[in-house]
Amino acid sequence: MLGERQVTPGGPDEPFGPLVVGFVVRDGAPPPERFASELEREAIQLAPSAFPAAGAAVAAPAGSLDVRIVLVWLPAGVSSDELAGVAAWRERAAVVGCAPTGTSEDSERALAAGFDDFVAGRSAPREMARRLRAVERRTRRVTANSGRRERFGRIRLDSDQHRLWVDGRRVALTRTELAVMITLVDAGGQIRTRADILLRAWGDEGLEVGERAVDNIVMRLRRKLPDPDIIVTVRGVGFRLADA
Repeated sequence: MLGERQVTPGGPDEPFGPLVVGFVVRDGAPPPERFASELEREAIQLAPSAFPAAGAAVAAPAGSLDVRIVLVWLPAGVSSDELAGVAAWRERAAVVGCAPTGTSEDSERALAAGFDDFVAGRSAPREMARRLRAVERRTRRVTANSGRRERFGRIRLDSDQHRLWVDGRRVALTRTELAVMITLVDAGGQIRTRADILLRAWGDEGLEVGERAVDNIVMRLRRKLPDPDIIVTVRGVGFRLADA
């Protein structure tokens, strides 16, 4: 039965040990009973926080500021404005959403808003644990690149400060967006396939995310960059950065 496997912190299944995740529940979206205890069997500890009042969603709940990841439990049909407000918490922590009664449309809107991951429909604790671990690995991968300052054409990248500039103009990026840009800058104008971007920016867990996630991230980046043509689509292959 799901949830019965015991995970030894620091063992081969969970190399980083127990993971503390901020847990925020929106009114009207109660999680199933024993959800927290079943996640604990997967070495995931939830730290509950209150959902911000209406109109204050852009500020991350205080209880989540000292964690790397926030899991947000939502009902179906949450407005795009509210999803964008929750996604804004990513300035302080990665954000994973779950809407057990939601649809693929909810998932697509949440990912477009900037969520690191989103589950629409019922999710077993083991699957949720793996998704949270996948987000943790992506966050660690970006952090591991700290101290790097690079230039390519019109782009200047400082991964230590989590910043990117185009033509001297700063562009605010989420962690996943930054990981994709690091991958493209590292390529120096050469083509990176979707599979390559998944491997470099997401790691092995990219196989779970799927190549469509790359297209979603590139779409978001083009909306943020002052010149969307900086990222060039190579039809049927992947993406590269435009020449200087």
